[in-house]
Amino acid sequence: MHKGCWHTTHVAIKKLFDPNINEELLAEFDNEVQKLEMLRHPNILMLLAVHRKPPALSMITELVEGGSFFQLLHTPMKFNYASKDMNATPKQIMDILDTTGVAIAFCHARGIVHRDIKSHNVLLSPNLDVKLCDFGLARMRSELMTGAMQFAGTPNYMAPEIFKNKKYTEKVDVFAYGTMLWEAMAVDIPFANFDPADIRERVIEGRMPQMPNGITSSVRSLIQACWTLDQVSRPTMAIVVTQLRDCHHGSASTGASRRPHSAMPGTAKQDSFGPTLLNGNGMEGTQRLHGTLSGGF
Repeated sequence: MHKGCWHTTHVAIKKLFDPNINEELLAEFDNEVQKLEMLRHPNILMLLAVHRKPPALSMITELVEGGSFFQLLHTPMKFNYASKDMNATPKQIMDILDTTGVAIAFCHARGIVHRDIKSHNVLLSPNLDVKLCDFGLARMRSELMTGAMQFAGTPNYMAPEIFKNKKYTEKVDVFAYGTMLWEAMAVDIPFANFDPADIRERVIEGRMPQMPNGITSSVRSLIQACWTLDQVSRPTMAIVVTQLRDCHHGSASTGASRRPHSAMPGTAKQDSFGPTLLNGNGMEGTQRLHGTLSGGF
């Protein structure tokens, strides 16, 4: 990722340089562009232009200069607040979760499944405005209901149906959102220091991270609902947003003023975890791209 200036406008540049760009890599790039072109929402990162000539593939997007939700929760000293005296309050944390949920619900209403919901992919402005990003693994709901399913996502947030290689729906985003909600309440990384195989075993058996102390019963119940093993019984994202708003924000404790709660006994906190996983072929038949890159950066 780079900062740049495009037609006098400060922008972000997501650049993929590889002298051996293959069809699968190009298909993944095209897929992300196509999904972003379909989504116009104040809380989803806006695509401005595309440069699609190998070996340098680039996306030009709006610039979000605060940092990620992950940084805000786990390394706040690295977050670029609007004011040096600024510190996220419990209410602001809940507002970020609310707005992120709205953005995910909008994607689902447009028939798009993100498949990689996590705190890293929630960008924030210095004033904590939300921008959902990274649609490289996103797929249309209709694609998920046909053929073999792809094993894709980040293990720490992955739903049991993906681990089981079963057919899945947009409810995988709901499960991941529930994990991110737990992460914000506990101020800890979900399944910290567990490898993917151990995470898989725990998630399939329903052994999710221990609930942090101090949260209200309504928030606890909402996290548990998102973690429902049976995806059919799991609530939709729209229902989750409604229930989150019903929670008493003022008394719903977040990590803004508490010490981190360990995800599992005997685990040490870490700053990050393994990369997003993607196995299988990229999307076929992507639409013709439009928009070209001009101006220096």
